[in-house]
Amino acid sequence: MPRIPDPDEFARQWALVDGADRRRILRAVNRGEQLDDRRDAALAVVLARRQQRFWRVAWLLGPVVALLVALLIDLDGGWVQLVANGLLGAGVLMAMSVWYSRRAKRAEESNTEHAVNGRKRR
Repeated sequence: MPRIPDPDEFARQWALVDGADRRRILRAVNRGEQLDDRRDAALAVVLARRQQRFWRVAWLLGPVVALLVALLIDLDGGWVQLVANGLLGAGVLMAMSVWYSRRAKRAEESNTEHAVNGRKRR
C-alpha cells in the first residue's frame, strides 16, 4: 500500500520516475487534479506541499526584484517608480500565489485521500 513519502524518500522515488511521468505528475498538481495511480498520487502530495510552501512567500519576490532593478539601473523617477514597481510585482505575484496555492491544496487533498485510502474523488 503506498504511503506519503518523507522528503528523503521522496527524493529517491522522484529520481526513479522518468521525465514524461514527472511532467504528468507536475501538470496534475499545477491543475489541482487527482492522479489515477496511487504511487503517483503519493508523490503528487509531496509536490503539492512543496508548491504551497513556495507560493506562501513568492509574493515577496516582487519588492525584491524592484529593489534589484533600482540598484542595477539609475531610476530617474525616484522612489515613486521604485514603490510602484514593488507594488505591481507584489500584486501580480500575490494573485499568482493565491491561484496556484489553491490548486496545490486541492491536489494535495484529493491525492492524499487516493494514496492513503484508495478512494478516487469524482
